[in-house]
Amino acid sequence: MKRLLGIVLALLAGCGHSPQGSGSSGTASSASQGSRNIQAQPPAPLSQGDQGPKADPSTPLSDYTRADDPSWLTYVYVSRLQDPPNDDEKMKLFSPKYFNESDAFKKHDIMTADLPTVNATLEKYRKLEYFILQTEQPFGTFALLKPYDFQSQSFHIDGCGQFAYQASQGIYLKINPTPSMCDVKVVDTNVAHTIESLRANFHLKLMFTYYFFVDGIDSSKNQINATATHLHIDFQDLQQDSKTVASIDVD
Repeated sequence: MKRLLGIVLALLAGCGHSPQGSGSSGTASSASQGSRNIQAQPPAPLSQGDQGPKADPSTPLSDYTRADDPSWLTYVYVSRLQDPPNDDEKMKLFSPKYFNESDAFKKHDIMTADLPTVNATLEKYRKLEYFILQTEQPFGTFALLKPYDFQSQSFHIDGCGQFAYQASQGIYLKINPTPSMCDVKVVDTNVAHTIESLRANFHLKLMFTYYFFVDGIDSSKNQINATATHLHIDFQDLQQDSKTVASIDVD
């Protein structure tokens, strides 16, 4: 926990921002603010929580929680720590007012007022297992989506082994997709032709919506490990203000 706080507070102090500043979000517009997508890396070792329940793709979509709270990743991570932070550490992570206040009496009043909400939110995220995250393509689309394969009637997603996402507070989310999610089946030749034309001419934008299960955390890396259960992809035309030309579910 000290490593997490050291990294988070050092980043915030260096940037002059409050803890919640410009965190990650599950919406397309805010996912790119205060967070960034990074290249796939080798899977992390099993750690805290990874020996528990496993992802169940049959879970109703209504049981998934949309990742739209600016601090959702930090809440998910901290709520699963075996060595939880103390009240002061929690307030520094989740209360901008507390983090930026130097008066001890005012900090005490802020903690009295806000700590119950912080604790309740941590408990809520501790119980949540299934989430939805929407984000733009993690790499350049031309390199990410391979040319249409007529034999398999699909587009192969290169580097599909693992999706990595970083929040502004230094927490990483790594989602492991199933092998079938690496090939996007497009049987309709007209749709396939449209996508391929946009891809080949660098006019294609991909919007991913990941449905995933939180397996556990790796506290040595400030990392959340997750397994994808469903993947929805919107293919958009950059020439037409990101108009969606096709939407495909990949399971």
